[in-house]
Amino acid sequence: MLSANPHNIQPWKVAFPAENQILLYVDSERLLPQTDPIHCQILIGQGTFIEVLVVAASHFGIRVDVNYFPQGEYDNQSLEAKPVASLTLVPDETIKADPLFQYLAIRQSTKTPYSSEILSTQQLVEVQKASEQADFSIQLVNKQDDHDTIANFLTEAMVVEEQKSARSLETIGMFRFNDQEMRKYRYGFGFPQNGVTGPKRWLAETLLVSRQKAENDWPRRGENNTQSGGEHSSFWFVDQRFE
Repeated sequence: MLSANPHNIQPWKVAFPAENQILLYVDSERLLPQTDPIHCQILIGQGTFIEVLVVAASHFGIRVDVNYFPQGEYDNQSLEAKPVASLTLVPDETIKADPLFQYLAIRQSTKTPYSSEILSTQQLVEVQKASEQADFSIQLVNKQDDHDTIANFLTEAMVVEEQKSARSLETIGMFRFNDQEMRKYRYGFGFPQNGVTGPKRWLAETLLVSRQKAENDWPRRGENNTQSGGEHSSFWFVDQRFE
């Protein structure tokens, strides 16, 4: 599945009660108790499944009617054996193909430093316009002081998170250090999913990184990557729903 989800653990189960209907459930055997003890990321992953389905269906002239928690909601500290959503697929000649369809297969959560290229004013406007018809807004942060504050906050947060060794070990357990591991497990993430490809990937997998080495220096790598990402980010976009 191409939907973004925590550690690519693929936390979905589906049922087909009718020919054109899907019931989406959380797979209780695919959770991250150390990384995500209250299942926040797991439930966000359910939302990405729905979003990707809606985008892909539009490409084929199909509308997806989404009914959230059709058998009732549950609190945000637990999981219940109830569907997260009922998804009904309806052929619709009026549906417009979502332009994001072409990017579904190449989307990655890149962890490598960004380039120094600066977005143009028009590109920044286009990003902000993308939320005009949505139930949220995007705030652009480009003042240097504010930029540095956010970057430092993210680095400090990663330092706190990496202090929990059990969480780090859980993350390492989901990391695939070579193609053999990726083919064996078919879930988790590796160097390509972190933006490391080509000769750099070969060098990392062959000479520089191993599971044993990772267990010793994983927290330091997480902190350094977060700090580097912040330093190389020219702009921040803040989702106003989370203020």
